[in-house]
Amino acid sequence: MGTKKANENPLLVEINSRLKKGEGSIGYRSSANGPSKYLYYAFYRDGKQLFVNTKTVDPETAYRQLLAARNLVSEGNRVLPSEASKLKYEDLKQVLMDYYREQFPASIYIRKDENGKPEETCLGADKLDHFFKNMSITQITAMKLQEFIKWRRREGDADATIRRQPGRLRSAFNRAKELDLITDNLIPSFRLPKDSKPREGFLEIEDFNKLRAGTP
Repeated sequence: MGTKKANENPLLVEINSRLKKGEGSIGYRSSANGPSKYLYYAFYRDGKQLFVNTKTVDPETAYRQLLAARNLVSEGNRVLPSEASKLKYEDLKQVLMDYYREQFPASIYIRKDENGKPEETCLGADKLDHFFKNMSITQITAMKLQEFIKWRRREGDADATIRRQPGRLRSAFNRAKELDLITDNLIPSFRLPKDSKPREGFLEIEDFNKLRAGTP
């Protein structure tokens, strides 16, 4: 991973000397266009070498990032923050649709898209798609969810209806965690509106018989 640019930086050479064999390395990555703009750190996870862009040219900062990443892996985390930030809302939706397809196919219905082709979707997905389109999952915070709820109230949705929409998004986050795509710290707090109160009361037998007779 080293280049001439790296070798000319005494601090970078000194920091790499702190790392023992197998602990990783820090340097600029080479390409046909020359060395990378930012420093990368590299280390092995599950036998595979990872290269992570540190978004910095400061060797000390890159070194701290490498130590933090190694600590996360040693604690059993399968996903680094740099990897999770690449996931978008659309990835969460795909995880949820795959889950519905395998476990709850009745939750999916088929409709035609704008080109007249059939597509799979679920109730409430259009509202979520509109609000969270192309959003990184790290941007889907508790505050952003409250903005979604306020938007749906302005549009006239009842609280019970609104509750079910981000509820699906919560399911998507939980399923992504089960698949080791994200960790707990990336799941936002879901403070959802209250559900509607259950209806109470009973029908007398005569009214019940009339209702049953009139039911298809």
